[in-house]
Amino acid sequence: MFPRVVLSSVSVIAFASAAFAADIYTPPPAPVAAYVAPPIWAGFYLGVNGGYGWSANSEPVVVNFPSETIVRRVSTFKLEPQGGFGGGQLGYNWQWGSFVFGVEADMQAAGITDRRAGPTSTFQNLDEQVSGKLDVDWFGTVRGRLGYAVGPALFYGTGGFAFGGVQYKVGYTNSSSAGFLSRDETLTGWTAGGGIEYKLSPGWSLKAEYQYLDLGNIGVSGLTPNIKCSVSPCPFNSSHDVTINTFRLGVNYHIQEYAPLK
Repeated sequence: MFPRVVLSSVSVIAFASAAFAADIYTPPPAPVAAYVAPPIWAGFYLGVNGGYGWSANSEPVVVNFPSETIVRRVSTFKLEPQGGFGGGQLGYNWQWGSFVFGVEADMQAAGITDRRAGPTSTFQNLDEQVSGKLDVDWFGTVRGRLGYAVGPALFYGTGGFAFGGVQYKVGYTNSSSAGFLSRDETLTGWTAGGGIEYKLSPGWSLKAEYQYLDLGNIGVSGLTPNIKCSVSPCPFNSSHDVTINTFRLGVNYHIQEYAPLK
């Protein structure tokens, strides 16, 4: 009888202990994936950039003599300026979720140039030569930007106002006469393009960008007594379109950053 009572008591105690242990033991919660906030693009930024530009058109140099029967002297060469540039940019972004929109302005010092010389059509059995030089010494833009953020990358399109300092020189010579014209002018036009910007850290980003610039047309005209025409002094003129493809790499420092709007 006594052993049976003891055995029963031990069984009850063991069961109670197991139930108590089950009550106080809580399994560890399942691991929760860490939340990584998307990069914040809103706020001011400024930076530097450098790149390469090349002519977007391929037109011949034309010298016009309005007073002559043959009014166009078309050379056998085309001015296709190209070269490097570098400068800086500043802007401001607003952000709405993954959408980013803002404004940006930039200024560039440039060495985009081409100089050529060659023969033209023959007029009055004269051996004609035309020389031309086109320089884009500097340019800048004021643009809007609209982009979409994917992880640390921002894909965007951009477009707006463009302006630049351009110099155009043209010369005409034949076996008995010569004349030269030159003009420096600040041209205005438009630009459009797109790019990608990548956040390296909350404050720093790298970007690669393409822009097409159309600065319009630059022309030269004048009178020269050194060219034989039906009238004296002889009037002549020339003009050239200024359109440029540009590709640039840059780095931006983001001064202020705010949480994106929800």
